[in-house]
Amino acid sequence: MSEFGNTFQPDIKKRLTREVILETLASTTEGINLEGADLKDLNLQGLDLHGKSFCNCAARGLILENSNISETNWTDAAVEAHGHYTIFKQAEAAGSTFGATRNLYLREQKLKKALAEGKQLEEMDPNSYMGFDGRNGNFQKCTWNNIDFQGESGYGAMFDDADLSGSTFDGCDLKWLDWSKTKIDNIKIIIYDPNSLDGLKITANQLPALVEAMALQDESYKEGFEAEKNKQNPKNLMYNFFGVETD
Repeated sequence: MSEFGNTFQPDIKKRLTREVILETLASTTEGINLEGADLKDLNLQGLDLHGKSFCNCAARGLILENSNISETNWTDAAVEAHGHYTIFKQAEAAGSTFGATRNLYLREQKLKKALAEGKQLEEMDPNSYMGFDGRNGNFQKCTWNNIDFQGESGYGAMFDDADLSGSTFDGCDLKWLDWSKTKIDNIKIIIYDPNSLDGLKITANQLPALVEAMALQDESYKEGFEAEKNKQNPKNLMYNFFGVETD
């Protein structure tokens, strides 16, 4: 049984509308289960969806600006947007979980195999957060798993003036993201590939928080990093080990 109990179960083959969601939220005390639902390009701006599960839903182009989505679960939801954005701008999303169960290495292997065999690539990629607009959002104490934030694409995830304090990034690709206007106090970055931070942009004031955030899983690389902490200034340390760019 779903953790949401006796909730309204959407027909995932049928597209939900804002009206259906509003009516269901208003008419039942049990709530609505949005797992697996088709929410593409839907405007849910300003709604209270606290604690809901969006696992496995199709969310490309979804608009959640000014919505309360705190403590929600987005595991294996497809939020990738090509040429436009999935809007989490100014959302209250503290304590939520984002990303995919599949790690980025397995994703890469699957993509390579598909290309080699001339197969069609996945229409919805839960690892990709291309077009994720999290500007001005509250993402305190969120968990981000196995996400490629697509910083090199020109439509990379945006976190300008967002609060990521206390969040954990586990196995994510943060290359070429701009965090220079993002609050990153007390974050943790679990790193399997040191190249996954190449080109990440921060300010000098953010350096102490980023240095402390590093949780390297490669023991030899970790030893080298720890040995150099007191020898190199933080700016050079983060650039030499990870390619992080500091203003």
